[in-house]
Amino acid sequence: MRKRGTILISFIFILSIISPVVYGNNQFIEENRNIISEKSTGETLYVGGSGPNNYSTIQKAINAAQNGDTIFVYSDTYNEHILINKTVTLIGEDKDTTIIDGSLTDNCIKITLDSVVVKDFTIRKAIIGIYIVKSSNHEIKNNIIKSSWEGIGLFQVTNSKLSQNTISDNYFEGINPVESNDNIISGNEIKFNLYGLLLTESSNNSIYENEIRGNTRGIEALEQSYDNTIFHNNLISNDEDNAYDDFSNTWDNDYPSGGNYWDDYSGEDLDGDGIGDTPYDIPGDGGNSDNYPLMEPFVPQQPPDTPIITGSAVGAINEELTYCIDQVIDPEGDDVLVFWDWDDGNTTDWQGPYPSGSQVCETHTWTETGTYIIRSKLKDIHGRESGWGTFTVTIYSQQPPEKPIITGPTEGIPGKEYTYCISEVTDPEGDDIYVLWDWDDGTQTTWQGPYPSGTAVCETHTWTEAGTYIIRSKLKDENDAESDWGTLEVTIPRSRTSYYNFMTCLFENLPNIQKIFFKLFEI
Repeated sequence: MRKRGTILISFIFILSIISPVVYGNNQFIEENRNIISEKSTGETLYVGGSGPNNYSTIQKAINAAQNGDTIFVYSDTYNEHILINKTVTLIGEDKDTTIIDGSLTDNCIKITLDSVVVKDFTIRKAIIGIYIVKSSNHEIKNNIIKSSWEGIGLFQVTNSKLSQNTISDNYFEGINPVESNDNIISGNEIKFNLYGLLLTESSNNSIYENEIRGNTRGIEALEQSYDNTIFHNNLISNDEDNAYDDFSNTWDNDYPSGGNYWDDYSGEDLDGDGIGDTPYDIPGDGGNSDNYPLMEPFVPQQPPDTPIITGSAVGAINEELTYCIDQVIDPEGDDVLVFWDWDDGNTTDWQGPYPSGSQVCETHTWTETGTYIIRSKLKDIHGRESGWGTFTVTIYSQQPPEKPIITGPTEGIPGKEYTYCISEVTDPEGDDIYVLWDWDDGTQTTWQGPYPSGTAVCETHTWTEAGTYIIRSKLKDENDAESDWGTLEVTIPRSRTSYYNFMTCLFENLPNIQKIFFKLFEI
């Protein structure tokens, strides 16, 4: 008996291994590499994978792309010199293993058109790692840029953001803006270059929260570089100077926010506010000072989480609707301010502060029909802002029907017909109502009706495959005002017939298993 039990356990183990393979090709899907988590408005092209929309080089994918497309590059080493002359998003699978190598013969990436995103790459051995020319609105984020003549070069670039990059071991500049204005350089680690950051004829840039370490010179402002704001950077162990400025730039963010951390600052902090009591003088002919030098290295604060807005997706003109953020979250637990934009020309002021973790609600009334995108964002007490949360609402000329409540079986089997009902379809004005059903298996009805307001409406459906399905139904009145979706979850487990089909398929493909099975159970 014990022997038979051992054989039975072994048999079950074998089935658990082979069942995904035998039970039909449609049940066994080999995981492929064509996966991208980023969303874009266009198509997604792939480099280094297999299947549709895949290319062998990054440049071929760019050549095939349209403005607005995303190019996802799988981990590998690509020996290329890339020209980006389209508005695309270029994303590496992993910044440590997705490598663009320029062999020190040309630039790795040159960008000549607006609104390009480059993120999650290692870029190495180039004349310039990323060279951006006469364009604007770029985002260069989370890259490793190293072992080149120059890390990132900007020429006549505006309104762009360089953030969270590691820029190291370049023979000349880590970052070199030339005639480039109104950009943000933040959260980068810039180390072991000749110049960490060299500004040339560049103004009105914001430079903050960078770690600038081990360069020959940390930050230098040359040749008519004015009105740059430089604060909350850590300048450490830069050989000649942590900074040098011949022109008029701002080196702090006022009190109490403070300026930069300088490892060679020798002043004191007698009042213990974390800010030096005497300024740090910046070498150079500009006569500049950091008036509020930090006594300890700056540790960046995280912005609040992007808010999630809840509320009604439909409404009527002149109807007051309420929208909520269930929890306003700040990672450090700071109090939070909330801003609302109603997409009709009206906004709130910054409201609050509210404790992190609390619910915040706001009401609004629209006076015209249309579809509106509500936006909300959060700001902590240090001024850090979250991304925008969004929610879409459609406003009709009168109140839409009420959201339907669906009733019916929540479990079943494939191949059997089931009936689902809305016990009462209700319109506030008493209009007749049409009903739409979506069965979550790729099928839905047309608009059915009209039905008098207050009546029950039922519909039948049969699912042919096992699974969990979300039935959805919505109502529409005579004026085309639509309700929210009502939902009901239904589970259709695999039937006994399915298991019989599985065993039949198993024995047909593996006759030796059939012999073992029959012998084991003495069939």
